[in-house]
Amino acid sequence: MSRGILSKAEKEKLADSRKQVAKVLERDANLSDRDLYDRLLKQARMPEQDMYEEKLADNALIHQRPAFSEVPGGYTPMPAALQQAAQGEYYHSFQGLFPQIHRAWMTIDHVLYLWDYNDPRGSFYLYDGLDQTIIHASLVRPRQGVFEPTPDWLLLLSTPVEVILLGLYTTATHDINVFETGYSVATDGANLLQIVGTPSGRIFMAGADGFVYELTYGDSEGWFYTNKKCTKRNRSRKRDVALQYLSSVVYDSSDPILDLVYDAERSLLYTLSRASTLQLFDLGWDGEGPVRFVARLEAQKLAADLRSQSKVRDAPIYAKVDKDIKEGEQNKEGQTAFVALAPLPSALSKQLQLVITTVSGVRVYLEVVDANGKVLESAPDSPRAARVKPLYALPPPRPLKCQRGTVLNAADVNVFADELARSGLEPSHREWELLCLSDLPLLPSDRPEGRDDKSTLSRLRVPGVVLALAEDVHGAVTSAAGSYELVSQHRVDPARARTFIVLTTSVAGVKRIVKRRPVDELQLLLGASSASWVDQPLDFFRRYGPDEACAVCLRACKCSPRRPCTSPQVRPRRSMRHVPAQCHQPACPQPASPPGAARGVGSPLWGRRIIGDGRGPRWRTERRADRSGARAGSAARGEAVQREARRAMPGAREAASALLGSAVDPQSAGALERYR
Repeated sequence: MSRGILSKAEKEKLADSRKQVAKVLERDANLSDRDLYDRLLKQARMPEQDMYEEKLADNALIHQRPAFSEVPGGYTPMPAALQQAAQGEYYHSFQGLFPQIHRAWMTIDHVLYLWDYNDPRGSFYLYDGLDQTIIHASLVRPRQGVFEPTPDWLLLLSTPVEVILLGLYTTATHDINVFETGYSVATDGANLLQIVGTPSGRIFMAGADGFVYELTYGDSEGWFYTNKKCTKRNRSRKRDVALQYLSSVVYDSSDPILDLVYDAERSLLYTLSRASTLQLFDLGWDGEGPVRFVARLEAQKLAADLRSQSKVRDAPIYAKVDKDIKEGEQNKEGQTAFVALAPLPSALSKQLQLVITTVSGVRVYLEVVDANGKVLESAPDSPRAARVKPLYALPPPRPLKCQRGTVLNAADVNVFADELARSGLEPSHREWELLCLSDLPLLPSDRPEGRDDKSTLSRLRVPGVVLALAEDVHGAVTSAAGSYELVSQHRVDPARARTFIVLTTSVAGVKRIVKRRPVDELQLLLGASSASWVDQPLDFFRRYGPDEACAVCLRACKCSPRRPCTSPQVRPRRSMRHVPAQCHQPACPQPASPPGAARGVGSPLWGRRIIGDGRGPRWRTERRADRSGARAGSAARGEAVQREARRAMPGAREAASALLGSAVDPQSAGALERYR
């Protein structure tokens, strides 16, 4: 064995184990309920009052409490200097979130502010190198081989006159440095309000004229010097361009594009206009092919197809969709029928590719198929997209009045922000409520008898007006949590539960919301001190089934009580040097340039980083109390749970269930020996 030689008996055992694993994998692959399409289809056929199960915070059972909660210490106010600037006189101001670099952004006329919502000391970056009003900011990945060294991100700033490209570098301490690249392109009189990028560095823009543009940049070699070339090309359908050109002579016939979304898995580009018209473009299986127009689906056609082709016939929800479309056509106060557009990851569903949310909160799920009517695949030799069709719709948990920017569709999690009292009060006195929907079904083989397929509903109060919602993707391009949660919780870092960012106007700040996973629920159960602490862990095994429950126990053992699975409380980073508030004076040292000579990247002439308010961070030390009694109680609880779990799960699962004691506290490992 020490030299890797197996005996005949050991080889037979290994072969049997391989067959057993293959058998289980085949069983799981044939389960239809694992796909989001089948689970939501069951909900679509339910009465509306039976679709959602609300979780209450005062429930005695932990698994019946809300799955979403505020992160302890997870509120970060906007830096005082930015609040003071926002209270001054200005013409235009826009705000948003960059979760890729954990920054919130705000523009005041021609000035851009980037502030770190993970740093309670109030560090922010200021850029005032433009003389035109900034109407939009976006982060995209750069092209390889253009810059040396390559920036981590490209920061695109859109004005009524031009779009400029800035290089953004991140440091090991999560600071940022912004540099001018020298690339810019004229907008030709069209406000470009939507900019997205692909993982390979392609950039697409859309805006007020209703066209889709691709921005290209690079260097062209001349006789004596190198020219910086940056152009935008119209990628819309040629017929639409010609018709718009002819009709614009008589009247303004443009249909502004309000949403532009790229599906990186399937290399598809979606647009949603003010007239609620959905367009689909195909970029080839690798995302590097020519832009090909695929389909155009108007709002009325979508509603008609939903009634005729849907898996759910004569559903009452269709009346709400018709009402939203009718009110959107009347264009009352700039209202549109659809307010959100988001692709769905293939790990979550093979048949659902897109979800559109109406102004009343109705979610319409759509499918993209090829010319043969089959589900689109991402293989190089597979047929590409030919048309898009709606499948079914799901109602909101209560009547809503959604706005653009207040709806988040993140895989199997949907968040709606709704104002509680529309009384015309000041933004600081208003109160909004977050309606958080999550769907965590169980496999039929592990599902206890009588369990239904409802989605859970959690309510959270948020003071002020909600401006933007986003999921914290921890520096990735997309969220890696958009898959089966019982599986994804074993792949993701234990300290990185799914976190959602809420930008509000209440004292202007950012609030973080964390979603509890099954492993977090188990940690709470084992750490609880109540009379029902024995019954609740047993109920955990009954609800999730023996296989899934044992796997969660193994995952919980990797998270000690001193390093819980949930996101830790946000604290000031000791590695960041504190700079007084006078840092904005000319004598302040500028951020150092990244190592190496940057080709096409200039020095930060106008950008400057400002940290703190002059008072410095405050640290508090606490004397740790004697926890010997608590450890003894944890060991006793772990021992009792092990005995009960052993009765319910004989055989090979005994070893996994015996680890429950060490999941409570490392000191309780001795209870295992006493138990045996």
